[in-house]
Amino acid sequence: MRLRFETFVETRLGPSFLLSIPGGSVLTQGFFVADQDDNLLVDSFRAYGQVGRYGFNEIKPRVVQRNFPPSIPQRGSAIVLGIQTNANYFHWLMEALPRLWLANRFESLGKSVVLVPDLTPWMRDMLTATDVKPGRLALLSAEATSWETLAMPSRGLANIHTFTWHALQLMDMLRARVKNGRRCGTPAFRIQIEVSFAANRK
Repeated sequence: MRLRFETFVETRLGPSFLLSIPGGSVLTQGFFVADQDDNLLVDSFRAYGQVGRYGFNEIKPRVVQRNFPPSIPQRGSAIVLGIQTNANYFHWLMEALPRLWLANRFESLGKSVVLVPDLTPWMRDMLTATDVKPGRLALLSAEATSWETLAMPSRGLANIHTFTWHALQLMDMLRARVKNGRRCGTPAFRIQIEVSFAANRK
C-alpha cells in the first residue's frame, strides 16, 4: 500500500456521517481502515508524523508504503473507535468519543463490538461515563482483522472540528445525568485543559 500526503491551505467544516463497509478491515493499533478490496480509507489517517510507528516506510518525501498481512476474519459487526491520536486527551474527548456518540444514534449498531485501543484509566473512565457496556469493548486481536460489517463514523475530508458538535452533545448528555441538586449555569459547556499536564499523554 502506498500513500502520498499533501497539505492544502484551506480546510472546511464538512458534515459527519457513518460509513458502513461490508468486509471492512482494521489494520494495526493505528486503526487504519480498508475496504474488502484493500483500499485504504483516507479518513482513517490522522497524523503523518505518526504513521511510521505503525510500519509505514517513507520511500520518498511525503510518500509512505507498507505491506499488510491477510486479515483474520471476525464474525458480526464492529465500530471503529480508535485513531492514531488516541493517547491525546483532546483527540479522545473531541473525536474518538463523539464517534461512539454518533454510532449510538443507529439502533442497528446497538450490539456491535466497539474496537478500542489499549485503554488508560482516564480513557476507560470516559467510556464508562457514556454507559457503553464493557462486554461490547474489544481490543484488536491481530495486526489485521476483517468484519462482516465495519462501521466507521467519519468526518470526510474535513478537519477534526467536524465532530465538535457531537462532542458538545455528548457532554450535554453526561451533564444531564449529574444530579448535583442545582441547575447548570452559564456557560453551557466548560472544557478545562491543564497546561502543566499538556505533555503527559498517560
